[in-house]
Amino acid sequence: MDNKGVLFLSDIFILLIVSILVIATITTVMDLSHEKILDSVESNLERRTIGVIDNLIKNHGFPDNWDYQNDINTIPGLGGENNTISFNKLMSLKKSYNRLIDEKIFQNEIKSSIAIYPINSKISPIEFGDNENLNLISNVVSVKRLVKCDFLTRFKILDFKDDKKDLCINPTHHKEGWICKPFSVHKKDLEFNDYYLLFNDKIVNSYWTINNPSNMGEDEHSINTNSYRINSILEKQIDNSIQMIFWIHIKLDANEINNFNGCLIAIPKDFNIDEVLIDGLKFEYFQYNDCYLILKTWH
Repeated sequence: MDNKGVLFLSDIFILLIVSILVIATITTVMDLSHEKILDSVESNLERRTIGVIDNLIKNHGFPDNWDYQNDINTIPGLGGENNTISFNKLMSLKKSYNRLIDEKIFQNEIKSSIAIYPINSKISPIEFGDNENLNLISNVVSVKRLVKCDFLTRFKILDFKDDKKDLCINPTHHKEGWICKPFSVHKKDLEFNDYYLLFNDKIVNSYWTINNPSNMGEDEHSINTNSYRINSILEKQIDNSIQMIFWIHIKLDANEINNFNGCLIAIPKDFNIDEVLIDGLKFEYFQYNDCYLILKTWH
């Protein structure tokens, strides 16, 4: 009986060890299978995310001017002119993000967010999509692309640093340090647009003036701030004329010539500029800027 008892306990011990080994093996296999499934899901999500962001950047969407349409058949794309992405399309995407991205592209199977981070630190980043609980989510796929964005360049009339040299109507301005450029305005344009001179910085000992061929008088304005609304000046000079050619004259201090940059813009009065400009009206928003476009996705 003692030998049989010892054998019986040995059998139980061996069976217990075998059972533990089997359970451990099954658990390991299940864990590996689960990891493979997760890896496969994450890999598929990454491939899909890459495909979506590259497609948004490379294509203009349908129709090409979908950002000015309100059609349920719209296909989003951010492609703009000259290998840029369109800021207007980006803002239109922001307004209809759930319909255009979550529903149309991801069929509500994936959650996502998009952000654009300008390399120029003077422009604030813009984020939209499902960002509320993003910091609490693990396994987020993030794909980044370097792009050039046109921001608000469609509102720019003159660039004071372009290579074109205009022969000024005032012969005393044909010297070093003068930038003189013409622009045309219809009287009705002043009813619908706000005109601004924008400068990249305060310029010491420099000034600007505006006149026209029939009125050569020049009221000098020191460049001591970054923006000037000039509607009142244009309205006074255009008076009862239907249209007028104006000249903007900028006289730069010799030490400021290499540092200077600026432009003339016309913003439609019905355009809500505050929705776009987070940190005020700035020269940088009216230039092409390098940015990182980031698409984040998760389940």
